[in-house]
Amino acid sequence: MVCVAAFIILCLIAVFVGILSIFKRDVGTKFFKVFRKAWGCVWKKVRLQKCDTNFKEDIKNSMLKKVVLKKPKLVKPISIAIEVGAVLVVLVTVWSLVEAGKAGLSLFALGTCTPRVPSACLIGDADFCPTVVEDMNWFQEWGEIFRAIPDRFRSFDEEVLLAELESPIFLSQGEGRPVFIVVSDVGCELCLQSYRNMLSEGAFERYTVVFIPYSTAGETYEFRYANSDLISRYMLANKSLAPVILHRLFAEYHEGEPWALVFKRIEEIEAKAILRSWVDEWIGNAWIIAEEADSAEIRQEYRDLMTWTEKRLRITGVPTNIHDGRRRTGMFEG
Repeated sequence: MVCVAAFIILCLIAVFVGILSIFKRDVGTKFFKVFRKAWGCVWKKVRLQKCDTNFKEDIKNSMLKKVVLKKPKLVKPISIAIEVGAVLVVLVTVWSLVEAGKAGLSLFALGTCTPRVPSACLIGDADFCPTVVEDMNWFQEWGEIFRAIPDRFRSFDEEVLLAELESPIFLSQGEGRPVFIVVSDVGCELCLQSYRNMLSEGAFERYTVVFIPYSTAGETYEFRYANSDLISRYMLANKSLAPVILHRLFAEYHEGEPWALVFKRIEEIEAKAILRSWVDEWIGNAWIIAEEADSAEIRQEYRDLMTWTEKRLRITGVPTNIHDGRRRTGMFEG
């Protein structure tokens, strides 16, 4: 174990020795002679062969030679301490590599380095979108990563998906622009931030952006966020109004608070009054849109759209963005 620990430490030192050897070649020559011995020892360990005793003893002797002369009684305990330290170095290194690998796989599969701190509101029976999933343990994190990896290799054709939507909601359109599909819950704060990121990065000028509303389920209530279902049905009732409704929700404020957060804490009757006032402000005849939004047809259309989103896109959280043939769960980053 000492030779393996020595190799790990030598790997870390190698960077600085490499720079130093530019100016002093003899330092690099001496160091890499020891490094080759260490590598030879580790390679034998990998092949389950016995490590060279000479190298191990050289390492220990070089560390103990002064102690032998001054305090020989301390040689044995210090020798044991070296062995223990070597084990700790190896364990810490292995653990670091495992954690680095987990973070890399998580970034690849989930779009975040830490599964328990998601960049999306995960779909599930919960009454809020947690910034930290407290009850997720280390093994469950690996489970989330491996569950998401197969979907990472799935490809999506945005044009085909767009054709499957009978009456899509367009947030922006342009001739020859690639299609960008956004799945968001209008009550989700991460969706709000993702929308603002798209605004600041000019995504609405670069893409034909298609919006799919999706109201995530709650544990206590049918939907996680108050009035999310109501607002989404208003958008479906008049799709030409959807872009201005979404923009006001996510980008405009009421008494210093984003409108999306206001709707999360008010009763449905008050939310309906505000939505009617908006429609009257923009096009008038708000009662027509209100009746349409509450109709059985629009309610069924929304249920069908959410079912299609779950089965066809297999989303695991909101926001979900689909472009360049890939599905990305989490906020738009540019």
